Amino acid sequence: MRGFTIVELIVVISIISILSIIMLANYGAGRTVFKEQQSTQILAQAVRSAQNKALGGEVVNCTNPPCKYGVYIQDESSTVLIFGDGTNGFTSNNSYDVGEEIIETYSMVEGILITRINPGGGPKMQILFQPPDPVISFNPCGGCASINFEINNNPSRTVIVRSGGSVDIQ
Repeated sequence: MRGFTIVELIVVISIISILSIIMLANYGAGRTVFKEQQSTQILAQAVRSAQNKALGGEVVNCTNPPCKYGVYIQDESSTVLIFGDGTNGFTSNNSYDVGEEIIETYSMVEGILITRINPGGGPKMQILFQPPDPVISFNPCGGCASINFEINNNPSRTVIVRSGGSVDIQ
């Protein structure tokens, strides 16, 4: 009867250990990529939700027409708001005013922050859709909006909203 030698056993255990270490190292990187992908999809979903509400002619509690559906994005934040511009007694001004109706709230995955909002690079942005067409406007002005994400202080993916209504993830 023949068995394994101690050298063969040590070689097999070494190979298994090396493969395990490689897999564990890649697990963290894969999880980070998944968080980035998930957060970009959440932001794209928020923009498309506001756009669909405007296209569908869904009625917002409008007190000062023309009312619009807006997406409010703030720099260094992990939350995106869908709001009704011109609701709750506020004038429709292409901007989110505290007190206007918040229709939906979207939260990014833990550890993901929205950074570098363009155009303007300012601390906040509103993307507005005016029913029934919907006419798209950006505040601050521009032909498109670019929103970048950051995870663990490292820049990652970008969501671009164009004036024609397309939402692209890069």
